[in-house]
Amino acid sequence: MIDIQIPKDKSIATNSAAIRVSGGKKYKATTEAMVFPGAKYSAYFSIIFLDTNGKEIIRRIRWLGDSANKPIKYTLIAEAPKDAKTAVLAYRVNTEGTLRFDNVLKLRDVNSLILSDAESEGETYDELDDYLKTDEKGIRIEEFVPLTKKGEDRLEERLVWILCFPRSGSSWLARQLLSHPEHIIWDEPYLGLHLGAFIGNQDAGNFSRIFEDASNSTQYFFLPLYEKVWLPFLRSMTLNRCYAQFPDSLNKAAVIIKEPGGSRGSDIIMKSLPHSRMIFLLRDPRDLIDSHFDLHREDSWIAETWRKFYRPINTERRKDLVKLYSYNWLFLIGIIFKAYQNHDPNRRLLIKYEHLRFHTFNELKKIYEFIKTPISDIELNHLIEMFSFENIPKEHKGPGKFARKAKPGGWMETFTEQEKEIMNSIMGDKLREFGYEV
Repeated sequence: MIDIQIPKDKSIATNSAAIRVSGGKKYKATTEAMVFPGAKYSAYFSIIFLDTNGKEIIRRIRWLGDSANKPIKYTLIAEAPKDAKTAVLAYRVNTEGTLRFDNVLKLRDVNSLILSDAESEGETYDELDDYLKTDEKGIRIEEFVPLTKKGEDRLEERLVWILCFPRSGSSWLARQLLSHPEHIIWDEPYLGLHLGAFIGNQDAGNFSRIFEDASNSTQYFFLPLYEKVWLPFLRSMTLNRCYAQFPDSLNKAAVIIKEPGGSRGSDIIMKSLPHSRMIFLLRDPRDLIDSHFDLHREDSWIAETWRKFYRPINTERRKDLVKLYSYNWLFLIGIIFKAYQNHDPNRRLLIKYEHLRFHTFNELKKIYEFIKTPISDIELNHLIEMFSFENIPKEHKGPGKFARKAKPGGWMETFTEQEKEIMNSIMGDKLREFGYEV
């Protein structure tokens, strides 16, 4: 067993190598641990199931508690979700919730553990949010201690928002190229989705937001007239919500917040957090529309979950959908660009996907310098090599897959001349403004 001593201002997050699994099957993992003094709800052993793209689907855990100076065996049995392709075994100490303890631990090396078949056994695991539950007297086990004013200021400086139209490459950038030990990744909290909720007949391309449409009503909660009242509380709520989930965030260089789905509220978010950083990830919208058309395939990776939004496209519907996506992009990019223009020039960065794809080293180096995370050229090249599109296995990329083309200009092969004309007539002025050829 490995001896580890960890103070409360540090954390451990270690994973084994990926292990192939079959969706729907049950698996079993066992470890031994000594934890003293008792520190339940600050340390756990886990099986984390991942999808084809290496993204976490679900994790099952066993809390590690006081072992009374002797090794305790912890067994974890969990069923793999249907879409799981791999799993990792993991330890997490001082990384979840707000409970943080000085720990002395003895743990089995995570790479020495075995994930075995457990089809004949019942599932055995603890709930990750047990630390938030109450005891039989209704007393909360753990009370969240909010950030101080100084703590809020420190955390705001660490936030880095990636704002863009969906399918712009934010997953590649945030989850992979920026997967640095000094970074925490918050993957789509959807804060902006609520703040910037759309209203009106979007199927007809009539896009508007409640934020503007309701601003004529004196009853509207986020009335601009009362902005000085609610904006500071929105800031405080966002920062404390981040800290509650990522208590180690004050000890990291940056919290990378990937928020394409919430970019419709980007102007409100950035106004409430003026000392955070903003990366505006821009991609040729014609390639974006091409990528969204791929989501409508019968065999699309998103089909089962979002079929009501991504119904198969027939010939008659193609032109209407081209118009819809073009107007959608024009409206949403206007909101993001407004947020970018109004933000502190020293705390904003515009990155074109096309440049990131073809000049990855230079663009990524620029991003790390912007975030102020030290990284060597060797480390940068390692990240780029590890997560290049070319190195994704063939069976995990292509039509219908999450990783599809990564080919700027691919839209020219997909759309008819008439469809191209529709896109350029709607988006042409903005395309030229951003330096794209029309």
